[in-house]
Amino acid sequence: MLLFVTYKLTQLTNERSLAEFTDVFVDLTGELTVDDIQSVQSKSWLKVPSTMSFGITEHPHWLKTDIPNNQSGKPQIIEFSYSLTDKVDIWFVTKRNGTPIVLDQHSVGDSLAYSQRPVDHDRWLFSVPEASEDITMIARIQSTGPLKGEVNIWSKESYIAYVSAHRLFMGIFFGYMFAMALSNLFLYVSTRIPTFLVYSGYVLMFSVVIASLQGISFRFLWPESTWLQERAVALFAYVMLGLVVLFSRQILDLDQQQPKLSKVLSILQKIYFVLAVMCLALPYSVMIKVLLVMMLLSIPILLYVSIMMAFQGSQIARFFAAAWGVLLLSGIMTSADSFQWLNFPIDASYVLMVGATIETLLLALALAMSFDNQREKANQAQRQVLESEKEAAKAKDELLKMQQEAKEQLEYAVDERTLELEIALRELSEVNNELEALSAIDALTGLMNRRAFEKRILAESRRSRRERTPLAVAMLDIDHFKKVNDTYGHQAGDECLRIFAKLMREIIKRPSDVLCRYGGEEFVVILPNTTLDAAKTLMEQLRIKVSETTIEFESQEILITTSAGVTARVVSTDTDHELMVSYADKQLYNAKDGGRNRVVAANF
Repeated sequence: MLLFVTYKLTQLTNERSLAEFTDVFVDLTGELTVDDIQSVQSKSWLKVPSTMSFGITEHPHWLKTDIPNNQSGKPQIIEFSYSLTDKVDIWFVTKRNGTPIVLDQHSVGDSLAYSQRPVDHDRWLFSVPEASEDITMIARIQSTGPLKGEVNIWSKESYIAYVSAHRLFMGIFFGYMFAMALSNLFLYVSTRIPTFLVYSGYVLMFSVVIASLQGISFRFLWPESTWLQERAVALFAYVMLGLVVLFSRQILDLDQQQPKLSKVLSILQKIYFVLAVMCLALPYSVMIKVLLVMMLLSIPILLYVSIMMAFQGSQIARFFAAAWGVLLLSGIMTSADSFQWLNFPIDASYVLMVGATIETLLLALALAMSFDNQREKANQAQRQVLESEKEAAKAKDELLKMQQEAKEQLEYAVDERTLELEIALRELSEVNNELEALSAIDALTGLMNRRAFEKRILAESRRSRRERTPLAVAMLDIDHFKKVNDTYGHQAGDECLRIFAKLMREIIKRPSDVLCRYGGEEFVVILPNTTLDAAKTLMEQLRIKVSETTIEFESQEILITTSAGVTARVVSTDTDHELMVSYADKQLYNAKDGGRNRVVAANF
């Protein structure tokens, strides 16, 4: 529907364009008057380009069009369709007895308040004066941004038909964009997922940019603020691009999937927001050029990132790549039209709006897919919790059953077997204690297992918070452990894990310290009442001890090293212990990225 209306609008405009009847003269001095321009020789005038686009230039351009005598008698309208022209001066001139006579003249432009327009409309409209002679229209146009002399002539009836189609197009476009922004805003309110809010802001900023390009914002939002009108396109475009870079980082999960690329995009995001602030002070002519260049640079970067992740198997990235491919194509067409690198047979602003519609739809699909993935992960976690609860309930039922049986036996022979029952209960208690102890111990290393760790870290974090003492957490990993298994076999790997646990117990001796096997070749240490420096020193001693230890297994000597990530703080919230473990794990990865066999510590 949108593409069809775009085609019809372009067809209507092209049918009534004055491009082939209009000549142009570039005023290099900027000081010529309408009297001066009428005396310029005909050979000095040039034919305008078919799109009437002159690129970004500081020189005023004079347009001259001969309007034939209106034989139909129907009112005619001259339309300047590019709404961002700073200054438009227009004269309707005829000759009587060889003497030029000015029939009518107007001065408009978005450097003047909206209320000064002769016609209440988004674009510049002028009625052609009635005259028995031929009329020449002379116009002087000047702008700090892209300069376009898109001039059309209409009868009143045909212009009403065009405006109806144009309003239909705008209604479809802005209705769609508003619906996308509002629906995602509601999703943010209900889910509190920041990506929905960022996407909603991006769509709104995109809509304001398009509305500014079409003159709609000046008419309805800030009709008396010429200062904002001059900066609106660049200002909101920079904010929009900053939001879309942030949205890209969030939806593609680049912080986790591609940390280096995420840092690059983070820098690009900050540049856009800084440029948005600079728009408030620097000239529009400078900022619009920077904007066009930044768009042509950043959109390919986003496209590259999404294509790379799509090849890595990300379904979301495929929709993302398609979205930016569409926007890149429409952005290139719009930028090329602004710089006058290419001339297109259709209005570039319509192309940008169609591209934006397709792009926001594809991004919405990617966002919906991302949300669905997150929901599926949450459901899976919930199912696991329910399974655990079922197992716990089953164990509880079995325990109640055992207690009931013991009670029945006690009632059956209370006198005869009182002593036996006491012995049995004592033995049962001992067995339960042993089982509980065994359930907290890793069978291979003899250290506490992950389940015990989660209980102890919660208890120690509460004590740190209560007593205001520092708590340190260290994550350790045996470097290249997979290579040990592949080279020497899994039994050798198990021996390495046992020796590593033994070395940990030799170095970390305080009764209050907690040593745990976190999983696989990963270990974690809880160090109550320990500062970051003390924890780092202790881990460094362990690292040296491990690197100096030779493990002998079936006549083979195996050397291993370890990397550690350490963090510490005085716990202040209920969730600090989870964040500390995650942060220590991040430092461990930094240690591995730094070459392994090292300790990286940082305060959380």
